[in-house]
Amino acid sequence: MALNKQDILAVQDCKVVEVNVPEWGGSVFVKVMSGKQRDAWDGYVVARKDKDGKINTAGLRSMLVVTCVCDEFGNALFTDEDIPDIEKKNASVLQRIFDEAAKLNGLTGESAEAIKADFTKGQA
Repeated sequence: MALNKQDILAVQDCKVVEVNVPEWGGSVFVKVMSGKQRDAWDGYVVARKDKDGKINTAGLRSMLVVTCVCDEFGNALFTDEDIPDIEKKNASVLQRIFDEAAKLNGLTGESAEAIKADFTKGQA
């Protein structure tokens, strides 16, 4: 069956998954980004590359958490103004949420691996 415009626009395709966060006393929901959010994320990452292609990872973990953490219906809990507060949270928790958001959003490939490698260097 071929879909028409109304069919496509009517579909609720925002997948939401629950991530256990015992350090915070519960769980959070993480969602698939919209096309607009994904474009913004990709632009944010590309803008952080230096002339050698190395990515400055400062703030990336918190940016993805702010972009993808939501309520059970997919409504955002945070805005960009919350990034400084999120950056102060437990790095292991942020990494867990980042990993789930990256997996859910198909953030794979060389740049995602480079970001993940840089994030995990500091964690022993």
